[in-house]
Amino acid sequence: MKRHHLHLGGIFAAICLLAACSPQRPVIFEDPRFSDAKIFDEGTGFLLPARVDVKPMLQDFVTAFDGKPGRGEHFLLEKLGAFLSGEKPINYPGDSRFISSTRCKFREFSSLVDTTGLGGFLTFATDSDGLLQMEILDPEGLAGLMQEAELEHLMLLRGLKAGRETKPRKEFPRETYIGDDSTLTAQMFIWSSQSRALLWQGYVVGVGDIYVNFTHDTAEEMARELASDIYDVLN
Repeated sequence: MKRHHLHLGGIFAAICLLAACSPQRPVIFEDPRFSDAKIFDEGTGFLLPARVDVKPMLQDFVTAFDGKPGRGEHFLLEKLGAFLSGEKPINYPGDSRFISSTRCKFREFSSLVDTTGLGGFLTFATDSDGLLQMEILDPEGLAGLMQEAELEHLMLLRGLKAGRETKPRKEFPRETYIGDDSTLTAQMFIWSSQSRALLWQGYVVGVGDIYVNFTHDTAEEMARELASDIYDVLN
């Protein structure tokens, strides 16, 4: 019995250690009402930027997309939209983080209303710290546009950027090898039409494994993991 208690104590200590070592999410702003916002229970729309910065992985995108990195940008945005809208599930088969066939349920804002004049309602600018900030120029106008689309919340992703990281990985108990990860990061803003206020602002990231070469599958994994990270923030 004593050994059993020691074993449980060791497990508990290991869990605490893992929790302590987990990276903290970079949150810029969180309204106290955010935890009660019920983003998934009420209508939420998403708006993606027109471009993805792939310069840090330019050679990878040139290779994977037949010399046309712009096609890679379009591919990433298309796949990310499919994961956020629920067209594609965000879980892998057997992924213990999610229940079977977990899907987001967001709606693409630009498919519900005409967003060509959206610049008259809001704008983005980089502050002195290098952070992207959103300014709502016409709260009533934006809220009216969202109400027309029957949306309670609007999720805006900006500063989408692809990157590459090299880090050691443990494949076998006594063998470590160096591998590369591809990352897709963004700043996310959640705005409420009911309170006419920003509820959340921070960074989200998706990470894909580059085993040998960067491929279409790796790019899709980046988009899937970014959608999964957004799901984690809002759940």
